[in-house]
Amino acid sequence: MKQTHYLTTKVQKGHRVELTLPDLIEGEIVEVILIVPEQKTSLNNRYSDSLTRKQNIMKKTIQERRNLLEEQA
Repeated sequence: MKQTHYLTTKVQKGHRVELTLPDLIEGEIVEVILIVPEQKTSLNNRYSDSLTRKQNIMKKTIQERRNLLEEQA
């Protein structure tokens, strides 16, 4: 019977992904399936979104900006 392990990990420096499963035997052959979530925005879109948010904040009144900063703090 196959064992199934569900892990979530972060891509590390050098684009590496590391998995640690102590209950597996060293040298054992395993199948690994990666599911990469669809990225909603590219880096350029993120910059553009950030700029748009900043511009939108500047459209707010000083009191609205203070309230927003207060909530974030």
